[in-house]
This record gives sequence, structure tokens and C-alpha cells, in this order.
Amino acid sequence: MLYLAFLSAGDDHSVERSPERADPEPPLNIQAVGGDQIITVSWEHPPLPEDRSDLTIWVMDMTDTYIDIGFATEAAIYGIQFNMVFLDGYQPVYGDVTEGVAFDYFTVLVNSETGLYLAYSLDSTPIPAGSYGLLMRAQISGMDEEEHCVNLDITNIAGYAGQALSWTVGEDFCGTAVYPFLVYNLYREGSILESLIYGTSYIDSIFADNETHCYQLSTLYEDAESELSDEVCATTLPPSGCMDPLALNYDPEA
Repeated sequence: MLYLAFLSAGDDHSVERSPERADPEPPLNIQAVGGDQIITVSWEHPPLPEDRSDLTIWVMDMTDTYIDIGFATEAAIYGIQFNMVFLDGYQPVYGDVTEGVAFDYFTVLVNSETGLYLAYSLDSTPIPAGSYGLLMRAQISGMDEEEHCVNLDITNIAGYAGQALSWTVGEDFCGTAVYPFLVYNLYREGSILESLIYGTSYIDSIFADNETHCYQLSTLYEDAESELSDEVCATTLPPSGCMDPLALNYDPEA
């Protein structure tokens, strides 16, 4: 069943960032655990900013072949409709959605000429509240070599039985994303290891046995990055060979 209820053009469903909002806090309860030539780093989200919309949505990335759209939900989402808008009037050819949560949960229809995207649940299964990450990767073609700015013109966000929901749209994407949700940078020995992590864990691999590494994290929210977290360290497991010189798997370094 299609659960889209269209809203009047005069309704204002955006939520602006408070100018008094403090910079984000570093992640909480960071742990590093050594394994068999791997180290797993895990953490918890710091407190979320207040006054969040039911859906926060923004352009994360753009190449000459696709546009990535990020999202975070505070309510269950049953449908979404929006236009992809190049702010200088440029019109590429819009294509199918090939990845993302909308691709997994919804039926997605695309107008290749206007950039209108309609995604909705046919079996009444919503994108759950508390979800975040990549909403969709929308294929595009016909891009020229000029730098363009793009954003999303939301027509409708629908909850259960067409309930109208609130939304926030991120800033214009002009080559660098401004993240209106918590993402993380991971540092190893003071140098960036992985940037823009949406989850709360990371596996660092291809190490030797008995190898120690230390990690810190920072939180990104909108145009601000937190201070680095406290450092945590872990050591990969020792060799698994037997210490008995008569054994077939004898390892003198075990």
C-alpha cells in the first residue's frame, strides 16, 4: 500500500541549527580489542543534538557517475519524494538507484529528465526510526567538467498511513559535504586512518602477531569537528603455534 500524503506548499518543515549549539562531543566508551592479526575499535554515540527532525537528509557526495544522499531518522519513514536540484540550472540525466537503505526497503521511481525521486514502501515496511547512513546512490550521466552545486527539494516525507513528518535538508553540496548527523574520524598513532564512519565500530586488519596500535576518534556534526577522544590501545594475539619442540606445529616464537 502506498503511504504518501502530500503536504501543502506553504508548510514549513525545516529545522534550523541553533547559533548557540556547541561543537559536538567526542565518542563515548571507546574500546580497542586485539584479535588474530586484527584490532577492533568500538565506541558509543555522544549525546545527540536536540530538536532533530523526523528525517534529516543531505547530499553526501557527487561524482561524474552518481550522487550519494545521506539520512538519519527519528521516526519510521514509509515514503519520500524529492527533486534533485542543480542550483545553476544544470540538467544531467538521472538514473536508477543502485545502493542504500531506500534501495533495500522501498520501490524507487525516477524521472530521468527532472530528477524527481519517489521512494515508497509497497509492503508497509518502513525505514525504522534511529536509522542512518546512505539513503541512496542515484546514478547520473551527462556530467560536464564544471563544478556544480546540488541540493534536494523535498516534496513529501510520509509516516505510517500518510502521517506528515518533519524534515531537515542539509546545506548545498558544492564539492564538500556538511554533515547534519554524527559521523566519525578514526585516527591511528595520531594520523587519520578512516574518515566519515557512520557506524560505531571499525576493524583494523593486516597486522602481524603481537603488534600494538593506539587509536583516537573525533565526531563530526554539521561544520564542526570535536576534540580527539582519549587514546585507547590494543595488541594483536600472539602466535598460535605449539611450544612443544616435538609437536608438528612447533613455533619457537610462540
